[in-house]
Amino acid sequence: MADIALDTDGLADFLAQYFGTARHGSANFAPSDWLSRRAADLINRILMDYRTDGSVSGFVVASTFAFLEIMRKWDALTKGRIRPYQLRAFLDGPPEWFLVAAVDADLVPFYCRLPADVQMENGGIRSIEWTDAVHAATALSRHDPPLSRCYFQTQDTRLVRIEQLAEQCV
Repeated sequence: MADIALDTDGLADFLAQYFGTARHGSANFAPSDWLSRRAADLINRILMDYRTDGSVSGFVVASTFAFLEIMRKWDALTKGRIRPYQLRAFLDGPPEWFLVAAVDADLVPFYCRLPADVQMENGGIRSIEWTDAVHAATALSRHDPPLSRCYFQTQDTRLVRIEQLAEQCV
């Protein structure tokens, strides 16, 4: 079983495609501004398994906090590609293959495993904002090899530098 967790930017692109060209998951997702080729392929694999036999072999995952961030930065993230009523409808009844992950006490141990700072390629040190750490912790909480694997879609260069997430980032 393999999941893919989306950070806020990835979720915004996912939702735009879900309500647009992917037609509520009946068509494929494509690489885009905030979804890498690998992320789109993983999402499409989850959908193909679901379309084939109706079973869920993996989930597309985003934290409740990612949805809150979209609402907070609505214009910049949605770019007019989705409407508030669509977001509400999605949250009221997400597809079976999508998991809205809770931000609760169960997430705390994964959050505590993350470093406060990371060393960048240029040698500099950058802090990881707590808001971004929630997305990383969500991905870590779904990753339990060999039982389950969770990839993490992020383009945040700080999050990609987190050692615990290195193999999961796509």
